[in-house]
Amino acid sequence: MNQNALRNWGIGVGAVLLSGAVGLAALTGDPAPPVSSAPVVAGPLAPSPVRPTATPDANLTGSAPAPQAETQPDLVFESAGAEAAPPPEPPLSFIVRFEPPHALARAEALAAEGRDAEARQLAEQTLRRERALRGLCFDRFTLGGAEIVLRPCVPPPAGEREQFGRDWTRRLSGMRGVTYAESNAILNPEAGRRP
Repeated sequence: MNQNALRNWGIGVGAVLLSGAVGLAALTGDPAPPVSSAPVVAGPLAPSPVRPTATPDANLTGSAPAPQAETQPDLVFESAGAEAAPPPEPPLSFIVRFEPPHALARAEALAAEGRDAEARQLAEQTLRRERALRGLCFDRFTLGGAEIVLRPCVPPPAGEREQFGRDWTRRLSGMRGVTYAESNAILNPEAGRRP
């Protein structure tokens, strides 16, 4: 069989199967609409009564009493609708660009050279040593090592978060050896999570 004949035969069979599928879909009609738009979550809400299950061959002879039936708990389904918890706030962090002779400028330079392990180690050591940076921990370097991302070692309470961010941004911007500092805005909370 030559290639053109084989190709034409394949196209013909495919067309027949496709028209058969379309015809079958037209005969069966539309599927039933969903009962609820909220997802259904399975799980017990409260202790539920236990129902007995019948055992096969129970009391066939009639002479012996039936053994104790096994019991299985009922499953309860709960709709996860309006009670969904609000999404967590993205982690608070700061993007800072240091300049020489600051030790973190050297860490940024190492990261820019692709020496990530050395850069990270230097950044963490510097943050532990420098009194002015106490309370901040290393998070990561930005792409290409141009900047360093710092985060609070202990996240502030939700009510103090904004003030904490303003205070640290102002404090970092005023430090010697800092080119600029700004609060890191994360649009997607999942993207800001550390591995």
